[in-house]
Amino acid sequence: MEQSGEEAEADGFVGKLTRRTRSGGRLWSAEIKGRAVFESMKPDARVCDVARRYGVKAQQLTTWRRLARAGRLALVTDDAADFVSIELSDPVASGKSEGPVVGERIVATPAAAN
Repeated sequence: MEQSGEEAEADGFVGKLTRRTRSGGRLWSAEIKGRAVFESMKPDARVCDVARRYGVKAQQLTTWRRLARAGRLALVTDDAADFVSIELSDPVASGKSEGPVVGERIVATPAAAN
């Protein structure tokens, strides 16, 4: 089930969704695959519903999900990345040094003989 340009824009897609091989098979871009997988991994999303929206079989979407879990397919999202601000404190200033300070010289002394 391929969508026309107007239907595709209504679903948030812009442009042509797929290309065809000489034998008639569809070639999906990595971006479309990533978007479909990202959408299918949202809470309360069903693979069969997402697959139907993208015009693929649930088995194909499941294969793409497997590739994404293996790190061979990147997920694509329109959401801005969330950043967390962190504060670094100086452990030397607070007196909580867990290791040698850079520039400090450690000298091994021989054990005292009794």
